[in-house]
Amino acid sequence: MENYVLTFVKSKTAGNPFYMREMLDTCHRKQCIYYDYRETRWRYDLDRIFEIFETKSYHDTLNSEFVSNRLGELPPASRAILIWASLIGTSFSFEVIQRLLSGEFDYESSATLSVSLSHSQQDTVEGLQAAIQAYIIVATQEDDRFRFAHDRYMQVAAAMREGNEPKMHFIIAQTLIKYSPEERHQDTIASHICESISVIKQRVAHRQSFRKILFDCAQSAAENGARQTASKYYEGCFALLQADPWHDGADIYYEETLRLFTRAAECYLYMGDSHKANQLLTTIFENSRTPVDKAPAWVLQSRILAQEGDSPAAFQALKWCLSALDITVDDNPSFEKCDAEFERLSLKIQSFDQDDLINRNVLKGSNLSAVGAVLVETVNAAFWSNRLTFYQMSLVMVDTQLTLGGFPQAGMAFLHLGMIAIARFNMITFASDMGNISLALMDRWQDNYTLGRGGTLYSLFLGHIQSPIQESITQLEGALGKLFSYFGS
Repeated sequence: MENYVLTFVKSKTAGNPFYMREMLDTCHRKQCIYYDYRETRWRYDLDRIFEIFETKSYHDTLNSEFVSNRLGELPPASRAILIWASLIGTSFSFEVIQRLLSGEFDYESSATLSVSLSHSQQDTVEGLQAAIQAYIIVATQEDDRFRFAHDRYMQVAAAMREGNEPKMHFIIAQTLIKYSPEERHQDTIASHICESISVIKQRVAHRQSFRKILFDCAQSAAENGARQTASKYYEGCFALLQADPWHDGADIYYEETLRLFTRAAECYLYMGDSHKANQLLTTIFENSRTPVDKAPAWVLQSRILAQEGDSPAAFQALKWCLSALDITVDDNPSFEKCDAEFERLSLKIQSFDQDDLINRNVLKGSNLSAVGAVLVETVNAAFWSNRLTFYQMSLVMVDTQLTLGGFPQAGMAFLHLGMIAIARFNMITFASDMGNISLALMDRWQDNYTLGRGGTLYSLFLGHIQSPIQESITQLEGALGKLFSYFGS
């Protein structure tokens, strides 16, 4: 008889260990296989086994329908626990499941489930015990955390949601926001928000809190190089904006919208999707209020053009931006003009006390932060395309620092001036002084982009005149690390 049972089990499971265990467990629960203590041996009811596992064809094997029927035998509360848990992940906190089953955020909807998503605390505890006894879920080493005994159970439980996923994701997001607002849960919350966009738009009038979570997680993902994830969160933010997001009103904040469009465009740029980036930048140019608001968009536009190999257009875009920011740039530069300006600025710098030069404050109400970002991008664009333009814009950047006050990228200005002093005038001592001022300014402002790019250029062009090559290499490695951290993978 044993051989008949083994052959039947093997034929119905195709040798799959999971289905073999499920089949034998079902036989044991239904008393088709039982242990006879009087005879001290296992007994089999072969006819009963054939009846339970009857199929249309003898060659048919067990599949997920069999597991679904198995879960269907559990109490309603157990099934509800499994359905919720399948949305949370392989492992889950029972405390979270209890809050989900409490029905605090449940609401009536057109979609219906064969099992209620809300249960009393007592039913929930009993449901958990039933699922554990059935070996559907098992305890983990952490208190209050459980996991599915096999991923097949999770897959079948997921199929039992019956089209209610957006509603359930919304309830999970609401529950986690209220009861688990810690930073380590923010990415999980953001994922559930993305999956419930349609429900949020229907049920929540003021959606800024949801957008903030998505935006913060998008920035964190982008900083860690996960730009695909960041773009998903940015798309969620766009979907949760109101119809006209650029004019302040109920749940409409101009600054938030501007920041979202700018950051998303930057993300798409570094992903290599210039088409989407350009679409967002066009919207910014059409709707932003001041030149300062448009400045980051001009910088991104310049980077796109530079990536496409059009360096002159990249530089021209930045010149238009500088003009809008009231920074005058000579349209007809020459080396003679630049040499005269270099002499004027070098004398002016030497008349300053170095500490006063380094600690210059930003003038209140000025737009120097935006000006500095555009200037450094302009110099970078010129670095690869035109040495005269590089010379000219480096001098403009230094003059801006001396005339208008400090800004976060000021260290780059003196770094470029030192490079010019060595290459064009062989002014080694002056170049060394400029290198010291540059390092001090970068250390003062702690701007990640300037620390990365400035540290790299210093190590390559000025570091060797102040310290041994080995020290410059070490500094170069640190600067490159900051650049990789800034731009992501």
